[in-house]
Amino acid sequence: MGVAVFILFLVPVTLITFASVRMKRSWDAARTHDWRNKVGLASVVVGWCAIVLGYAAKVAWLRAGGDPHGMGTPMGVWVPLHKLFLSALLIDVCLAIAGRGRGRMLTLVAIGVAFGADTMIYFLQAE
Repeated sequence: MGVAVFILFLVPVTLITFASVRMKRSWDAARTHDWRNKVGLASVVVGWCAIVLGYAAKVAWLRAGGDPHGMGTPMGVWVPLHKLFLSALLIDVCLAIAGRGRGRMLTLVAIGVAFGADTMIYFLQAE
């Protein structure tokens, strides 16, 4: 199951990497940077953090037992990691909407795919 988590989270990592490259090119091309450009850059950084937190939360959840119904999995480090993951998702969406730059749309897509990968793990574990 750990391989499935890695493969599912590989897609948002690839997308956020492309977003980082696009944002760097946009950053280098601009002569001045207003607050919206800086917020767009912050959205990419928060997106990276969110994806790493989501991956770590799912790996910790699976190591703790990984019951998709929530009743058989003991408490552990995965609980605060998952809450931080969801909080980072919401913060990143707000930053990407407020920001400017070529990579912010890819950041939104990467965050959506990361949330989908997080949800897909529950469905795969329920089988």
